[in-house]
Amino acid sequence: MMKEERPKPTRAELLNGRSAAGVIRYARLNEGPEGGYTDEDLFIEIQAAGPDGMVTLLRTVQSPLLRTGAGRTLVGREVRVRHTTLDPHYLEDVLVEQWPAEVAEALKPFRPRGRGAFGYRVWSLISGLGVVVGCGGIMLLVPSLCVLIATLIFGPQMVDNFPAWLQPVVVFPASVVAVPLGFWVHFACGYRAETTRAKIEGRTS
Repeated sequence: MMKEERPKPTRAELLNGRSAAGVIRYARLNEGPEGGYTDEDLFIEIQAAGPDGMVTLLRTVQSPLLRTGAGRTLVGREVRVRHTTLDPHYLEDVLVEQWPAEVAEALKPFRPRGRGAFGYRVWSLISGLGVVVGCGGIMLLVPSLCVLIATLIFGPQMVDNFPAWLQPVVVFPASVVAVPLGFWVHFACGYRAETTRAKIEGRTS
């Protein structure tokens, strides 16, 4: 008979739980469905006072750092946590109250300054516009195709009142081009923005 998975304590339960210091012992990368790494788990060792003396608890949380492999930089660092039980194998029974200082620093919004800041903002803006163009193309693709097919079946009189720029023979090809072009612009300019950001951070670190 399969053992039922123990539910994770609620945030309210954890906030009312025991406070303790923990040390991040190791990090594990989780493989995504297509072979890419999607997130990273940190394993925290906690020394807690039990009825018969000190006990060692193992807990796990998802790394707050989004860059792949960044969780490894936190191994050996101390964190402040809360937990509700002394079960050494209840991995999800943890709430991190205080991360190391570099985590708070890494999670701060990036505000570019100095040489390269203007270029970073421009590339980021164009990357965002690429998403708008790509998504707009997707939204127009199916309706314009349906209208185009209906026009071919029932005759052009269906769209006689449409302005020239809204004719399906114009909108459909434009949307077909907009989808790949918009997302290509998004990824290409996003890459340039990230490389520019890395250079700015390299000069300011």
